[in-house]
Amino acid sequence: MFNRVILLALLVSAMSPISSIAADIKPADKRNYELQQQISYNVIIPPEAFETSADGTLIVPIEIKTDDKGNIVAVEAGPNNWKLDREAYPIFEEAAKEAAWNTKHVDTDEALVVTIPVSIVMLPDTNSKKR
Repeated sequence: MFNRVILLALLVSAMSPISSIAADIKPADKRNYELQQQISYNVIIPPEAFETSADGTLIVPIEIKTDDKGNIVAVEAGPNNWKLDREAYPIFEEAAKEAAWNTKHVDTDEALVVTIPVSIVMLPDTNSKKR
């Protein structure tokens, strides 16, 4: 029991700097982070992407423009900085743009132009068997 109390105290002391750092995040940075998480979570990878040799983490930079009500009015993809698989990049680029468009609204009261790095993780298929 005493060990649990000590571990809990250590955990609380370790977590307190994290909460103070989180409190120091600017509202714009927090908004961008939340938008990045929302878009990355909503990316739907089409089946043809799995037919490519893509694996690892791909980051697609997406520029999002909003009006002064927070409605998304434009979405553009940035350059292909991922040189490993040029055939797969357009597939992921389109998936990231679609996820951004599907977000539809950003919590803001001013017109914005933000660039969000959308992360897509492709893991190699470890269940496939070679014949």
